[in-house]
Amino acid sequence: MTFPGASDTVVTLTASQTLTNKSIGGSQINSGQVAAANGGTGISTASASGVAQVNSGTWSVSTTLANGTKANTQTTGDNSTDVATDAFVQNSLANVLTTPSTTVGQTGVWAHNGTPLGFLASAGAQTPTQSTMYFYQLNLAFPQVIGHFTIYVSTGVASEVFYVCLYNSAGSSVLWSANTAVATNAVAATGSNSQYTATPGSYILAYEETGGLSAAAIEGLSNNASLQTLLNKNGSDRLGTTTNTITSGSCPSMTGTLIVSSTVTPMLIALEP
Repeated sequence: MTFPGASDTVVTLTASQTLTNKSIGGSQINSGQVAAANGGTGISTASASGVAQVNSGTWSVSTTLANGTKANTQTTGDNSTDVATDAFVQNSLANVLTTPSTTVGQTGVWAHNGTPLGFLASAGAQTPTQSTMYFYQLNLAFPQVIGHFTIYVSTGVASEVFYVCLYNSAGSSVLWSANTAVATNAVAATGSNSQYTATPGSYILAYEETGGLSAAAIEGLSNNASLQTLLNKNGSDRLGTTTNTITSGSCPSMTGTLIVSSTVTPMLIALEP
C-alpha cells in the first residue's frame, strides 16, 4: 500500500525504526525507564527520597552522600549551615590551636599544672624560703599567650619582690619573666612583661622571693609530701629547686641544676595574656 505524497517510510507497529524530527510529550512515556546511556537515569525515582548520585554511569538515590564526595571549603569562621569539608574542619582546628587570645583577662592557666583558670585545688597561705628559686613543670595542651602573672599575697613584707621565670623544658633558656612587689597584705599582685606565646609542650616555671627582711606569705597548694613524691617518680623533674637564683633583679638565663624535692609547696600562680 502506498500513500499519496509520502516520500518516507510508514511507521508500523512491529518494525524497528528510528524516528527523527518528532516530539513526544513526557506524559506519553508511562512505562519503563530511559537508560543512562540514552540520557536517562535507568531507575525509577517516583517514591525515592534523598540525593541523586552517579557512580561510573550508574544512578542511585541515597539519604547519605557517597564517601569521597567533594564540596567547596567554606571560609574559616563560617557558622552557617553550609556543608563543612574535612579541610574546613582542619583549618578551623588549626586556627584555634595557633591563634590564642592576646586579650588581658581572657584565657589563662594555673602554672602548677597547666589547667585553665577556674579549676582550683585546695589552697592556703604558704611562706617559701627567701632567695630560693623553686620550680615546677608546666604542661600546655594548647597555645597560651603569657603577658601577666597574678598571685595572692596573704601577708606582705616591705621591699620583698616575687619573681616568675618561664624556661624551656631543658631549663637552658629563659623565655619570659616578670616580677611584682609583695609588700601589701591580702591583695592580688600582678607582674607583667611583653607577651610571649607558649606553644603546646612542657616548660619549667620557676619563682623566687627576695629583697626584704623575710619572705611574704603567698597563697599556695597545701604541702603534701606523698603527692610531691608521686609527681617526681620515674625520673621526671616536676617539682623542686634550682641551683641558679635571681641576680641583680633578673631571672637567671638558665635554671642550673634541677634538684628534685618532696617538700616544695607550689604557689598558685595564674598565667594570663
